[in-house]
Amino acid sequence: MSATVRILPSGHEFDLEPHDTVLEGGLRAGYPVAYGCSNGNCGFCAARLIDGEIEETLHSDFVFSDAEKAENSFLMCANRALGDIVVEAPEALGADDIPLQSLKARVKAVEALSDDVLNVHLRTPRTSRLRFLAGQYVRLGGAGGPTGEYTVASCPCDDRNLHIHIGRRDGAAFSEHAFNGLKANDTVPVEGPWGSFVLAEDRVRPLLFLAFGTGFAPVRSLVEHAMSLDEAKDETTPMLVYWMTEGGGDPYLHNLCRSWQDAFEDIRYTPLACPGGEDDGRRRAWLDLMQRVREEVGDLAGFDVYLSAPEGLHGESREFFNDAGVAGNALHLEPLRQG
Repeated sequence: MSATVRILPSGHEFDLEPHDTVLEGGLRAGYPVAYGCSNGNCGFCAARLIDGEIEETLHSDFVFSDAEKAENSFLMCANRALGDIVVEAPEALGADDIPLQSLKARVKAVEALSDDVLNVHLRTPRTSRLRFLAGQYVRLGGAGGPTGEYTVASCPCDDRNLHIHIGRRDGAAFSEHAFNGLKANDTVPVEGPWGSFVLAEDRVRPLLFLAFGTGFAPVRSLVEHAMSLDEAKDETTPMLVYWMTEGGGDPYLHNLCRSWQDAFEDIRYTPLACPGGEDDGRRRAWLDLMQRVREEVGDLAGFDVYLSAPEGLHGESREFFNDAGVAGNALHLEPLRQG
């Protein structure tokens, strides 16, 4: 039987499957609990048992002090619940609470999503995972090799598998490396995370996402993170996803977005094509997109808006949504991370 975990002081609750550790269940539910090695050594996932019973499932070399033992301290990565439990544990309240990390990941696969976009699947070490919030970005490469900054396109609930969308961009060192030489089993240094393009902890409004090209990467992470949170809370958040791409044809993960829409009645996905790659053509197409959103949605003031597009489109976007009644703290803008 599953057990329910309640975290204090946040009040977050989630269910544990019989063989889940407390940490695994919390991350799968989308909650940013503190952790480090996930292997029972660093002590960063230490919590205090307030009520209920737990059982150690992983040997730990970390040693608690006598005072900590007296307060029922335990490692969330090394224990499972024997029934419903209440624990006191630190959680990240925002991007500033996530520490900067450096690690080396292995390339599990390099997959062509289109002629001009790759998905680089990185696998982090079991004892050195990347702790990040959905929507944040990292720096790939270094140590004398090519580097580039890219948003993590996957959900933090699976912290060992990082998916990075890399667009073809002449002159961008890591992009050229990815398209011309990166292969499975290569090692890639990863540093980060950075960025505040993240879901608000106290969000109560429906979500509106607008993405241009590879600006879909943070949108994918945010949508999948919101899904994890909804599942933990047994509720649904209305989400509208508009994705504009250049070059004709469907967006590079069109079928994924359609699967969201098919599986969840509160998610609506709209793909759109940008007719030209010139700056003025992009601008006109983007203005048309925002006007279409206003016509289809109606009152935009009730939404949290997340917009990921070239920085040159941000000024008019901010003016448009402010005029539509979207408050400043409900409008989130992110430039394209292209290397």
